[in-house]
Amino acid sequence: MDETPVTWAQYKALIPETQIPTGKENHPVVNVSWEDALKYLNARSKAEGYVPVYRWLTDPETGQPEVMEVLSADGFRLPDEWLWEHACLAGSEGPF
Repeated sequence: MDETPVTWAQYKALIPETQIPTGKENHPVVNVSWEDALKYLNARSKAEGYVPVYRWLTDPETGQPEVMEVLSADGFRLPDEWLWEHACLAGSEGPF
């Protein structure tokens, strides 16, 4: 997890087709889809020399795209429940 939120300027640098809200270049990215977040993480992984984590496959029965997480990849990924809990503790020993 990053120490600071991703800004619109950082996001646009890797996803050029992004429309930045006027005057919000240095504001945190909000209201992006889950898939757009995964695409950003893959683009960032490639830009920083890591193996992207997410792959899109087509479900043979429905023809719909599915996302597969490559567990052996070392790229950026969304945090799972355990990582969120760990980050929220912020080094404390207590339950909160």
